[in-house]
Amino acid sequence: MNIAIIGAGALGSVIGFHLAAGSNVILIDLWAEHVHAINSGGLRCLIDNKERVVTLSATTDPSSVEPVEVALITVKAAQTA
Repeated sequence: MNIAIIGAGALGSVIGFHLAAGSNVILIDLWAEHVHAINSGGLRCLIDNKERVVTLSATTDPSSVEPVEVALITVKAAQTA
């Protein structure tokens, strides 16, 4: 399944991390440094005191994303106004 997560902060990143185990996930966020870090070294999470890394794509350009079956919006309410 192809999934886009709009907002790669704490919530979007951890959801993307777990969904990437069985789906094609792309994170969309405005924070260019974070997007670059994900694309360069993967997304890192600490689980059971062990660092785990998954490889997935991230972008700052929503128009570059191919069609997906599911899109999750994980931004703060104030960012939707």
